[in-house]
Amino acid sequence: MNKEIYDQKVWSEILSNGETISFAFSIGSRYIKFRAIFWGIIGFFMFLCPAVVFLTLGIWFMSIVFMIIFALIVWYPLFYIPRANLYALTNKRVLVRKGWLSTTMQSVDYHNITDVAVKQDFLSKQMLKTGTIVINTAGHLTNQIVLRDVEAPYEIKKKVDHLKAQ
Repeated sequence: MNKEIYDQKVWSEILSNGETISFAFSIGSRYIKFRAIFWGIIGFFMFLCPAVVFLTLGIWFMSIVFMIIFALIVWYPLFYIPRANLYALTNKRVLVRKGWLSTTMQSVDYHNITDVAVKQDFLSKQMLKTGTIVINTAGHLTNQIVLRDVEAPYEIKKKVDHLKAQ
């Protein structure tokens, strides 16, 4: 299923009457690409190279197992991570949906937000252009909603601040 269609299906199940999405996003694309390349290289040497060796030795079962493991290592950041971390800013609240097969959904109304902070370590800021947004809340079970590894975190913070002020 196309990611945009998947996202629309997810949000249509969650939104209440009269609620519209102002901005929907997920984990940053640079972060996903970096992770796929990093783990792809590691997976290549740990699983794909041995799979070729097993194949040349005639050990088909181990070769297939190692190829499947390599495919999963590459599949995880490219497919799972963007679908398992969905965020949305609506006209009423912030929505966070985590998970793919089993899911957790958090939401916080804008009037319950007490503070919005952005955290960026060196690698995230300089190379990946991503950051983590921490939304502190009043009257919420965990007191924080965390949006990890999002692109342009300061722009998203501005959007949250603008929607909160309305």
